[in-house]
Amino acid sequence: MAIDFDAVDTNKDGQIVRTEAMAHGERMQAQMRSERERHFSESFTAADLNKDGKLSRVEVDEKMPRLAKRFAWMDDNRDGFLGKAELQAGSHR
Repeated sequence: MAIDFDAVDTNKDGQIVRTEAMAHGERMQAQMRSERERHFSESFTAADLNKDGKLSRVEVDEKMPRLAKRFAWMDDNRDGFLGKAELQAGSHR
């Protein structure tokens, strides 16, 4: 992965010190977290075919087939649907 020297060298002195590198890493982590959240939200919206704010087994089978085998495991409240919170918690299991 290429590093954008100018983005890391915030004081523009032509050198990168530890604090600049650490600050850049924190900025990149925040950016990546934001991108993951955006992607999750877009994926959830695309899978929620009837727009009820939750995913049924059929919606998961059709739009998120990699999760189909884990549906029951992720359905914490056993209501037959996956909400955003259950999906997010399930992604860390």
